[in-house]
Amino acid sequence: MNLLSRIAGINFLILIGYALLGAAIGSTQPGQDSAYGGMFIAMLIGVPIQCLVNLVVMIVAFARQETERGKAFLLSLLLVLLIGGGGGFFSCLMALNLGGGNFH
Repeated sequence: MNLLSRIAGINFLILIGYALLGAAIGSTQPGQDSAYGGMFIAMLIGVPIQCLVNLVVMIVAFARQETERGKAFLLSLLLVLLIGGGGGFFSCLMALNLGGGNFH
């Protein structure tokens, strides 16, 4: 497996991991839709932290002339932003909507 797919895959698993962890923690709370709210909060906190870590590692990799590693983290950063951040905003809304959230 090449470096790009390995780093992107690990970042995707981390994203799914904290979303599921948030849903699991939220499901322990009373209320019908608490699992979806937990997922929303986990992604709201986790995505910026994951993006920041990817950004720092990317900058360090490019500074050390490790261009392949830097490109891999740049792509991972963009994927996390797309899935969990910008597009993830819609993922968060979808999680709340699946729980019967009302957006009127």
